[in-house]
Amino acid sequence: MSNITLYDGGLLLAPHGFPISADGVVTNLDSIADGDIPGFESYATYNPAVVYDEDREMFHMIYRSELPDNFNHYFGDKYELGHMSTLSYAYSYDGIHFVRGENNPIAWPTSNDEKGGGLEDPRMFKIVDDVNRGGLTTYYITYTMYDNNLTREGIIYTHDFVTFHKQGRLSANYSEAIKSGTFITDPKGNAVKIDDPRPNKHGQIYMIYMKDGSYTKVGFTNDVLAISENDIVNVASAGFGGNDIEDLTHDNESCMALTNIYGPNDQDIYLMYGGGRLSDPNIQYQQANASGWFYALGVLKATKSNPFELTNVEMDLDEPTMYPTDTNKIDYGLFNKCMFADSMIRIGNTWHLYYGAGDMYVGLAQARADFSAGASDYIRQDDRVSATTKALNKKYGDDKTAYEIDYVLEVHDFNGDLLFAKEQHASIKHFSHSELGKYSTGEELEISVDLSTISGLPANYYIQTFIRDSVTDQAISHVASYLVVEPTITFIS
Repeated sequence: MSNITLYDGGLLLAPHGFPISADGVVTNLDSIADGDIPGFESYATYNPAVVYDEDREMFHMIYRSELPDNFNHYFGDKYELGHMSTLSYAYSYDGIHFVRGENNPIAWPTSNDEKGGGLEDPRMFKIVDDVNRGGLTTYYITYTMYDNNLTREGIIYTHDFVTFHKQGRLSANYSEAIKSGTFITDPKGNAVKIDDPRPNKHGQIYMIYMKDGSYTKVGFTNDVLAISENDIVNVASAGFGGNDIEDLTHDNESCMALTNIYGPNDQDIYLMYGGGRLSDPNIQYQQANASGWFYALGVLKATKSNPFELTNVEMDLDEPTMYPTDTNKIDYGLFNKCMFADSMIRIGNTWHLYYGAGDMYVGLAQARADFSAGASDYIRQDDRVSATTKALNKKYGDDKTAYEIDYVLEVHDFNGDLLFAKEQHASIKHFSHSELGKYSTGEELEISVDLSTISGLPANYYIQTFIRDSVTDQAISHVASYLVVEPTITFIS
C-alpha cells in the first residue's frame, strides 16, 4: 500500500454505552450465560474483521467489544471478568458508515478457555459453495480465546450473520499457546487452498498462520473448523533456514495473510504483522512525526511453496507500511501509538484496511490497488526547484499494460491563484516488466521549474506536485507541497 489515506471523518466505531452499568454486575460466567452483558462495549471497540458480501452488496464487520474493569487500572488485581472482550457485529453499504447489529454481542465467554480475557481480535473469511457446510456460502470467524493465562484459537461460522455457530477450540487437543490465527485469503476475503508444502504431503489444503511474540505456528486442514495437533508446525523449532518467519519477526503478532493479489497464479503470500519491533528494531525511531510506537504494521512476503520462510528481505517491502504518529490522535487510547489490523480487502480498485486504533477504536485506511507513488521530494539549487518521485504500476489480473500518467507541477500564490503550471507525460510499464519484477519500487520521475522565468513571482508562494491519470484526468497520488515564506521581523523598542 502506498498513497494511503486515513478516513478523514476519524473513527468508524467507538465505545458505546455506560461503563458504570457493568460495575458489580458482570461477576462470573454464570452472570453472562444468556449474553445479556451490561456495558459490554462501553470501554473499547477495536480490531475488526470485515468482508464484502457480493450477494447482498454489503460489508459485514465483526469487532472486538470490551467491558470496563473497576475504572482504576487495567493490569493487576482486577475483577474476575474485568476488561473481558466479546465479539459484536456491524454492517455497512459503503464500507465507511457502519450500523451495529441488534443482537450484540454475537459471541461471549461460555467456557473456561474464555473465562477472564474473553474473545479477542477476530479474523474473518468466506468459502463459497462450501462442501463441508452443505454447499452454502460460509463465513468463518477465528478469534483468540484468553483465560488470562493461556491463549487458544477459537472459531465460529455463520451463513447469514443472524445465526452464529460457536464451535470452541480450533485445535481441540493442542496444549501449547496459539493465537492471532489468520487463514490465507485472496483480496476479496475468500479462503485459498494451496498445494501442501510439507514433505511427503500431497493435494490442496487450507493453511493458517498463528503468531505471537514468542512463536510462529502454521496449521494445515481440509476443513477449517478443526486442525489436528499433528498438523501444526512450530516454525522456530522445525529446522528451517535463517530466513524463517520467527527469526525475522520475533516479538510481533500476525495480522493477516493475502495471496492471489495479481491473479490465481500469484505465488506470493503477503504476511502482515504488527508489533513494537518489525524486522529492523531501530526503524520506529526513524519515522517522521513518530518518537517510537507501541504497535505499528509491517508486511513481508513468503511463498505458497515455502510459507515458513520469508523471501529476500533486503529487497522486500518497505517497513513499516503504517505507523502511529502524533498527528493521528485516534491512535491514542488504552495503548498510545498503537495500530493493529485484522482485515484488508480490495473492493473494485480500492484497498480497505480496517484497523484498531489505540486498542480502543476502529479506523480505516484506503489506497489505490493499481498504482502508487511516494510523496515528492524537493531540491532547490539557485532558482531551480526539482521534484522527484517513483511511480509504480500495480495493475492486477491479466491487465499488464502500461499506465499513462502526467507528473504535474503548479506554482500558486498565497491566495491560491495559479501562477505557473507544467506537466510531464510518462508511460509507466507494469512492475512485472521491470528489471526487479515483484521487487520493483517504481520508475523514477522528475519535474522542475526555473523560478526566474515566472513573471511577478511574489515573496510568498508554494509549489504543488501530483500525478494525474492521462486517460481520466483524475489525480492518483497525494499532493506534495513546497512552501516559501519570507519572514517579517518586527522590532519592539
